[in-house]
Amino acid sequence: EEYYAALRNRLTAVKIGTGFSELDARLTEGLAPGNMSVIAARPGMGKSALGANIIRHLSRQGIQSLWLTYEMTAVSQMDRLVAIEAGLPLTAILRLKDMDEEKQELIFHTVERIKTWPIILDDRRVVYWRDVLAALTRSQRDADVRVVFVDLFDKLADFEGPDQAHIMSRKLQ
Repeated sequence: EEYYAALRNRLTAVKIGTGFSELDARLTEGLAPGNMSVIAARPGMGKSALGANIIRHLSRQGIQSLWLTYEMTAVSQMDRLVAIEAGLPLTAILRLKDMDEEKQELIFHTVERIKTWPIILDDRRVVYWRDVLAALTRSQRDADVRVVFVDLFDKLADFEGPDQAHIMSRKLQ
């Protein structure tokens, strides 16, 4: 009976594209409701940048995202997002006073545009899985969050590997 319900759900479930067709194909056509997708790689390989690009794509479609970032501050993540959206290198955002007036204006207009996007960015120094669930509960009270990004999932103090990831995934559903 549970299997038939799962099959019926697949008929009506709307998958959410990441904005990267090759990644969507590997995720069986995008992010599926109720599923947890994990992007893993060694440090410095671009996981956070990929997350920022996916959030940008979702936000431009009006899809509400909760972005829990435990390595970087909200300001650092917004710097990254503004650089991506403005089409400028991150160094341009970080060295704003050295930019010409036109680029400064572009950056500020980009910030105004991003402020309208449906993103909840939470950079609390969370260290436990229960804090992730609390952040999700808080955000669900105020918005219809469709996608949750947890940057540095493995840094949670109570993360115990793949078995715990499965349990976490079930709770998020």
